[in-house]
Amino acid sequence: MNNISTIGKKCFGCSACKAVCPKTAIKMQENEEGFLVPVIDENKCVYCGKCGNVCPALNRWKNDENNKNMHIYAYKNEDVEVLNNSTSGGFFSKIIKEKKPEWICGCIQNSNLKVEHLLTNNILNAKKMCGSKYVQCDLNDVFQKIKEKLCVKESVLFSGTSCQVHGLLNYLDIMKVPTENLTTVDLICHGVPSPKIYFDFLHFYEKAKNVEIQKHKSRSKKYGWGIDLGTLNYAQTIFTKHKVDDSSLEANLWQNAFFSDFCIRESCYSCPYTTIKKPAEYTIGDFWGVEKIFPNQNFSDGCSLVIVKSANAQKLLDGITDLEVNKEDIQCVVSKQARLTQPIKCPENREQ
Repeated sequence: MNNISTIGKKCFGCSACKAVCPKTAIKMQENEEGFLVPVIDENKCVYCGKCGNVCPALNRWKNDENNKNMHIYAYKNEDVEVLNNSTSGGFFSKIIKEKKPEWICGCIQNSNLKVEHLLTNNILNAKKMCGSKYVQCDLNDVFQKIKEKLCVKESVLFSGTSCQVHGLLNYLDIMKVPTENLTTVDLICHGVPSPKIYFDFLHFYEKAKNVEIQKHKSRSKKYGWGIDLGTLNYAQTIFTKHKVDDSSLEANLWQNAFFSDFCIRESCYSCPYTTIKKPAEYTIGDFWGVEKIFPNQNFSDGCSLVIVKSANAQKLLDGITDLEVNKEDIQCVVSKQARLTQPIKCPENREQ
């Protein structure tokens, strides 16, 4: 059958198939584990094959082993407020400031606590994109909106997981949309947890504490930042009307669920993007072990690892930091980032 009706557990949930469908025959619906998957209306489908051609799970990322244009940097934002509100070193905020895109697309937590992608030209909304959200987001219809902006030559910065970036690039390629005004940023990703289980956690907290949650922050710098802190880097914070809770057992349950790897999407266990050569122009994450490579710098309040794949992307980094990793230290960087070499392992009793 010439559509993706049998994609099953291989699906990344990027929604590129929904965006490319010329008959709007595909909807993203929640499966039994709480992940969004494509569901096809066979009455509308004309079997054009576009959904299969755009799917990053069926058209795997071709990792370019020739990394001669790749450079790795350490970056720490000079704005203390930005640094405190960022998970690592605040590079995402800096690239917005430097690139000045007309439109910014990234992941936010909305007023209903749902984690979703938003395309905006409002800098206050863009600030909500800072910081990690440890749950898979809903991309809604941002791919189509990005296409519309690029077609009228407006600039767009898109940030997301590698599979989302790959899906977007495939979609724009099939739709023959020029991408010279597109900037892409992806993440060193552990794997995406189920939104359904995430809401179970939030509702459990509200019931246990008899409160209504206004916001959840997946990581804080209450204890500082750095590899020696271990799990303290992942302290959770719950905001309610009258209290901020960053210490209770109930508030930190999501950290336990996340690192148990039980509630991760099944396709993450065979992720093809666990490589230093990812789809986006810029790859960002925590620069674990940075103090060993740049011992004369202070990174106790955070540092971003930034990997750039092109000469054009490198120009921006050359202008904002002189902390470039030497080629002989690249393996040291990779050794501290397990998700740059292999996917997470599926727990033996996950299905149970």
